[in-house]
Amino acid sequence: MNNIILIGFAATGKSTVGALLARKMCKQFADTDSLIECEMSMSVSQIFEKFGQQYFRDKESAVLFRLKQTDNSVISCGGGSVLSPFFTDFAATGTVVWLRASVDAVQNRMNGGRPLFDGLSRDQLQNHIRSREQLYKIFSDIVIDTDDKTPEQVAEQIYLLLQKFTTENLLK
Repeated sequence: MNNIILIGFAATGKSTVGALLARKMCKQFADTDSLIECEMSMSVSQIFEKFGQQYFRDKESAVLFRLKQTDNSVISCGGGSVLSPFFTDFAATGTVVWLRASVDAVQNRMNGGRPLFDGLSRDQLQNHIRSREQLYKIFSDIVIDTDDKTPEQVAEQIYLLLQKFTTENLLK
């Protein structure tokens, strides 16, 4: 399978960059949070509020399980997708790109609508980021820092690194 799978904490640009990258690479684009929102006819925040975090995580796992059959796509995963028991199998369907951002960048980009993180102090947010980073590190093939970069710059950097990554793997 030749998917490009974007992972990273909330507000690192996965959805925006994913759509740009898919267009650039002439691939299909899927966003796990958007798929869940469409299926439920509710926003992620509304799902969390009405049904709770575990219900959302179960929906997220089901979406990952379905997307495992996808090929030749750019897939933007929700920040907590790496917590899914299906993520290891799902990650094997492509190249995993971790979009990383500092706590300051994440805090500046968040504008509400993040039920797990709204209202957290900088230190609390940093602790959440650190706990997830361990998983992002395990799954990622490529790491891109998104601080001080536009989504277009990030998409271009991924595109160039993927070409290099693919060439290096072919030579092995």
